[in-house]
Amino acid sequence: MKLKKYFSIFLINNFIFLFLISIVEIISRKLEAKNTEEQKLLDLKRSIAYEGIKDQFDLLSDDCNRNYFMVSNGEEIEFADKNFDCPGVTVRNGKRVTVGSNSRLSKKVHIFGGSTVFGTGSTDAFTIPSLIQKKLNQKGLDNVSVINHGFASLVSKQQLSKLKKTNINENDVVVFYDGGNDAFLSYIYENMDGTIVGFNRENKISFLFSRIRFYLSKESSFYRLLSKIKKGKSNEYAYCGPEFNESKSNKYIKNYFKNLTQANRYTDSKNIRFIHFFQPILGSGGQLEVNNYYPKVLLSAGNFEENPNFDKCLIENINQYYRIKANAYDNFKNSFSKNNLTQIFNGKNIPESHFYIDNIHITPKGSEIIAEEMTKQILTKIKF
Repeated sequence: MKLKKYFSIFLINNFIFLFLISIVEIISRKLEAKNTEEQKLLDLKRSIAYEGIKDQFDLLSDDCNRNYFMVSNGEEIEFADKNFDCPGVTVRNGKRVTVGSNSRLSKKVHIFGGSTVFGTGSTDAFTIPSLIQKKLNQKGLDNVSVINHGFASLVSKQQLSKLKKTNINENDVVVFYDGGNDAFLSYIYENMDGTIVGFNRENKISFLFSRIRFYLSKESSFYRLLSKIKKGKSNEYAYCGPEFNESKSNKYIKNYFKNLTQANRYTDSKNIRFIHFFQPILGSGGQLEVNNYYPKVLLSAGNFEENPNFDKCLIENINQYYRIKANAYDNFKNSFSKNNLTQIFNGKNIPESHFYIDNIHITPKGSEIIAEEMTKQILTKIKF
């Protein structure tokens, strides 16, 4: 009898709880619908970032290619799901698909890097590797396959580790496109060889909670409202990063060059051609004009701004370090092919900031410019 009574109380309490949650969710949705300012900023961001390009918009509102589910054993990091699809994003065998590529071909170009190589913010056809593949095919080199080894948050040391575990043939070409993640991780977080974004270790419970949070962020207005409140509280004071320290700066740069040198030595030992590209970041061209797109739209709109303390002063701070790093890169003496792309967007007919969708990820138009320059250098290394 008591058990039946307790069970009835349990059901009633749960019904009341669900009813209240439903009411709160309805109210949250009405409040969210009235907040048109954020949507206007997002629409403006889309119109600038993806001007004249179709089927890209969903990537700014769909978190699929930003919120990958990752697992790690403490050293290596990889996708929990080796094969998955999202709007415009296709992953097979743990790698982003390169459009127009045939992995069975004998000649390969392996491109390693972080999420900028993976192609965060672009559909499969507009990632840097896919655009390079397209350009090679247009030149009649349809016997060359471009492989996208890009993975969110990787730094040069992790790229080197992936390189050593990848099956690469003699006379293949290996490309490293990086610099941004290393700079942010070392200079801002003072952790030279770690991982920027959080990830789930091989723990089923934490992985389950990550799935639940992801679902709620997509489906619940109340959950998103709570997230904004939390973000607002933590954003009372903008985080501008650490004060410049020359000794630490030199240490970070030296560590970066050490990883590149090791990658070059490894590829040389395997008779593999190695090319390095030092990537641009927002402001690295030195022409970051303050306009309606930057910083009001670029640093405020869309789902790419998950860091609650991200602010213009942080961009200015990291660029001070990045300019020093770029200068050291130009003066770095080594035998491998190195290419400084930090000013590649200068002299164009649109502001530098219009080539970015956040502080490091670039628009499809930006990827097109990057891919054109990279293709020129890759062609000098392909053995016919």
